[in-house]
Amino acid sequence: MKTIQIFAILLLTGAGLRCYSQQDTIPVYANTLKNTVLDTTSHEALSTGHFSEFLLPGNNGYILSRFGPRWGRMHYGTDIRMHRGDTVVAVESGTVVRSNWGTGFGRIIIIKHKNNIETYYGHLSKFLKKKGEKVRQGEAIALAGSTGNARGPHLHFEIHEKGKAFDPELVYDFKKNKIRDEAQQEESLAAVRKKLRPEAYANNIAIPEFYSVRNGDSLWKISRRYKISISTICRLNHISENKVLQIGQPLRLYSRETNSNPEFYSVRKGDSLWEISRRYKISINTICRLNHISENKVLQIGQPLRLYSRKANNKDKI
Repeated sequence: MKTIQIFAILLLTGAGLRCYSQQDTIPVYANTLKNTVLDTTSHEALSTGHFSEFLLPGNNGYILSRFGPRWGRMHYGTDIRMHRGDTVVAVESGTVVRSNWGTGFGRIIIIKHKNNIETYYGHLSKFLKKKGEKVRQGEAIALAGSTGNARGPHLHFEIHEKGKAFDPELVYDFKKNKIRDEAQQEESLAAVRKKLRPEAYANNIAIPEFYSVRNGDSLWKISRRYKISISTICRLNHISENKVLQIGQPLRLYSRETNSNPEFYSVRKGDSLWEISRRYKISINTICRLNHISENKVLQIGQPLRLYSRKANNKDKI
């Protein structure tokens, strides 16, 4: 057994998290650190940044949907698979600033942390904390669910800095279930993004609602740059794929509407509730509820079907 003396170190062991100071003698066993090498001569060996303290959200669930353009509008978070009733915990200590219903999010909790960081937890089935309550890192705040605009139980997780949404994968490496090395030393999301941008992280910031066409642009280039399909750009701007773009022409890249589907859909030949549900990513149950029909209803060509309620769509927006 060897001993080392350092000014301060946090040592994570199977028994939990212990804090040692300069006066302590720390036993170091080969199997305790699981092949982690401690270099006491390098400041970079110690994780001192704000994000090095964060916990991973979502109980190590796999990623269902990432940050970025989705279905013609901006998706500002990461969707993580969880089962209904799974415990959702705070990734870092802070204060609950919102605990109620939000359109699209369903039941949502927002926690404010130091350094102007906020984390969002959406589609919850039950609140365990109220607005104004202080929470500790790892403390249970809610139960996972599928409330709001969700096709199945999962956690919608967002991370904001000074009111601006950033890609959670700037901080988290979900494949390896760890904090990214590049984020370990940083205190701000802007600094992490600047560090990672040369490494193909060009889209880790919300895309503009409108894009001004530049010299040499084409629909294909814009589509590739912002990871949006050409058909989506054409649909949002009511143009064809053969449209000749003009320099300075504004192109909408996503819709600010919480629901970009048409309010009403006119049934066409060959349609079924299942096909309409799949096309517009709405559950059959929702279509039936909005139109007061049963799942066995025989649809008529030209029949109008309501796909969302404007009253619900304009309620509790964030």
